[in-house]
Amino acid sequence: MPLTRELLTDPSPRMLAVAAGGGSAALLAGALFFQALGFAPCELCILQRWPHAAAAALAVAIAALGFKRVLAVLGLIAALLLWFARRRERIGHALRRGVAIVGVLVALVLASSLIDFDSFFTLFHGLFFEAGTWTFYAGDTLIQLYPLPFWMNAVLVYGALVLVGVALTYALSFLFRARRSHPEAA
Repeated sequence: MPLTRELLTDPSPRMLAVAAGGGSAALLAGALFFQALGFAPCELCILQRWPHAAAAALAVAIAALGFKRVLAVLGLIAALLLWFARRRERIGHALRRGVAIVGVLVALVLASSLIDFDSFFTLFHGLFFEAGTWTFYAGDTLIQLYPLPFWMNAVLVYGALVLVGVALTYALSFLFRARRSHPEAA
């Protein structure tokens, strides 16, 4: 791939990963070079080599397989490590706390939209959009295609779906219980 201005101004995730991994590989090579010259590394220097080696290996994997495939494989590995972790019950506690926070926040959003949707709609757009970029005339095509009842229903449906996801995640978090040893019957 030729080095072009577009590549430098708008690099792909794959290119960024390769650049970061290349930097880590260069640091690792420099450390090994100085060690070969007779400079003895300290214990911390030895420990710091592992993350650089992992970054370089990830860069090679991303260059070969692509960013999304490597993320999928890493996600699968992380899920397996969590599943076989010694302290699985902590994972369940963390999941339950996290979904409880999300559930409360989404319930507050739903409640505020049910109480006064116009104020909710205005506050939402005031937070996430620049002033004047989200207001339209009643006859505009966008308003005709997506009238206010559409957005009211969208908030309710989206909020309900998130709450269902919260409930499912909360229920599944109980899979991460401590393993109990069963004494064999004598």
